Amino acid sequence: MSITKKAKQNTNLASSQKTARKSLSREELAKREGFGCKKFIEPQPIFLQAECEKVFSGEHNTYIILGRDRPKGLLSGYGGRADTGAGSIDIVVGRDNHNLETVLKKGSVEKEKKVNPDFFVDAARIYIAQKTNIDENFKIGKKGNLEERGVKNSIARSAIGLKADAIRIVGREGVKIVTRTDVKNSHGQKIHRIQGIDLIAGNDEEDLQPLVKGQNLTHALSTIVYNIDKLNGLVDAFLSYQLKLNKALASHQHYSPFFGLLTTPSETVLTEGIKTMLEMVNKAKMGLAKNKINLANLETNYLVPGGSSYINSRYNTTN
Repeated sequence: MSITKKAKQNTNLASSQKTARKSLSREELAKREGFGCKKFIEPQPIFLQAECEKVFSGEHNTYIILGRDRPKGLLSGYGGRADTGAGSIDIVVGRDNHNLETVLKKGSVEKEKKVNPDFFVDAARIYIAQKTNIDENFKIGKKGNLEERGVKNSIARSAIGLKADAIRIVGREGVKIVTRTDVKNSHGQKIHRIQGIDLIAGNDEEDLQPLVKGQNLTHALSTIVYNIDKLNGLVDAFLSYQLKLNKALASHQHYSPFFGLLTTPSETVLTEGIKTMLEMVNKAKMGLAKNKINLANLETNYLVPGGSSYINSRYNTTN
């Protein structure tokens, strides 16, 4: 998706900033345009700092906030309600990134734009909290608890949340996502159930389903192929016996009451019998032979590790 914002925005500066820019000579202004990562003035709001927070900020809308859990205003989160054990570190770039402004304008009147943390319009953040409701903060999923279908929402637990337009986790020698490495949580409480790993596209958990275990699936499908192959053999044997019976019925004769002589075979039965036998050989028997080949190809391509379309990943595993 293309970016619609201008690469450089100077229109949302405060009047004092614009005046400062205009007072610079052409040479000085060129030095303050930011090329080569030199300093320059850009629009950005003012962060509303809480009394408990220690703020480390850069000149280009970058922050590290050491404080207490507050995903929004001063009264939000466990920090806002004065819980102990609710320390947090909020690493943010691009506060209020949807509409970057230094001031709010109403006619000729300008007012400094002041903002709180916003987990939805800030550009990117890493949020580390001693105690927080991380799923609620980031509006992950819609159900409070997923029962047996997935991971329960985290309530009043330590958490780390990452959010940006794009996130990449790269491991030069592998990546592991692991749950329940400890018997107790951050509050010292015993963990009674294993919670797994949910992969939720589109933040829609309505159709969450368990991941398939590849080796078990391979075994199950191989068993099905084996049984179908055996059924193929049974049907083939049945056709062989039926062909013998059809041949006998098509050419059978009766004894006539005239001196016990044999009668001639029924022309209709003989004709249809021969036709049926030919169709059974050409269609049914040949079809069974092709089906047997197809089953063998399916097993080779999909269920054998060296197959061209082997259903199991050669790299990734799950339990």
